[in-house]
Amino acid sequence: MHKQHFSGACEALLCPLERVQALLQTSKYHDKFKNTLHALTRLQDYGYREYYRGFSVILIRNSLSNTLFFTLRDPLKEKILELQDGKGLPVPVQQLFGDFVAGSLLGATISTVFFPLGVVKNHMQAKVDAPYESGLKVFKDVWNL
Repeated sequence: MHKQHFSGACEALLCPLERVQALLQTSKYHDKFKNTLHALTRLQDYGYREYYRGFSVILIRNSLSNTLFFTLRDPLKEKILELQDGKGLPVPVQQLFGDFVAGSLLGATISTVFFPLGVVKNHMQAKVDAPYESGLKVFKDVWNL
């Protein structure tokens, strides 16, 4: 299980790219940032912390989603192969089918379950030089809790 968390943490290191994506998608900043490189350069004016706004939410989302995916993929694949019962297909085709269906089902389910965290992350990252708000506070504000 630690490998999955580590994998999610490594993904979270790409936070500055998600940060820039959120800014480029925010109409308020269309006149301030021309493209990815320009946004990355301009964010330096606000300090390096600004690159990692929303990092905690990304870390939680990626670690938990990777853990779920890699923990459930093989058991789900085995169940799918059991239900398919060969059907006269060569073993490599059966394995490919099992991988595809298990990955598709898990990917769709996990992305749906973690969608609320994505909304929170985007809300946090769509601001520049604003006071820091914790992920929990933003979650409560966005989802009216």
